Amino acid sequence: MKQRIMAALLLSMAVLTPGLPARAADFQSHGYLLASFGEADTHFRTSVTDEINGDDDAYEIGVGFAFSPYLSVEGSYQDFGKPFGYAGCPIDVFCIAVVPFSREKVSVDGWSAALRGALPITETLSVFGRLGFLAWDASASGQGLNDSGTDLLYGAGIAADFNRRFGVQLSYEKADVGIEMVKLGARLGF
Repeated sequence: MKQRIMAALLLSMAVLTPGLPARAADFQSHGYLLASFGEADTHFRTSVTDEINGDDDAYEIGVGFAFSPYLSVEGSYQDFGKPFGYAGCPIDVFCIAVVPFSREKVSVDGWSAALRGALPITETLSVFGRLGFLAWDASASGQGLNDSGTDLLYGAGIAADFNRRFGVQLSYEKADVGIEMVKLGARLGF
């Protein structure tokens, strides 16, 4: 059974990617800038708040380096917007009676580093996956919240490269902490 699945996978790759050797022969390593805008869904608990939960506009700016048409490395700053944070009071009779909980916008952002693997489908269109780490920070002044962590980051998308200098992409990413982002972006090569 595994041999049949592997044979089907190899056959489908051969049919879907007819121009790979020619594309690889013409490829030159290069750097690129990337910028994306989309929506982030944030839902996780921190050591200070009971919960951070909400959707908001989000963006990413970064740089990358393509070693081949199939492998790149990327680093970026990502701002996930300001979802709401809900904090309960410390276990105290006065606090429970007077202030049962507070609700405040929480700034969530981070820095990511990831490997990007791409599989060209045509001369301009490719599918890609990203795997790396996100060092995130969540902060709000009213609750005294300042929590951070590092979690696994992974995602997938489709890209259209019009030439070596310019391309667009649509992608979905998720960080294990509880952040998901759908984004539309552009890459500018240099």
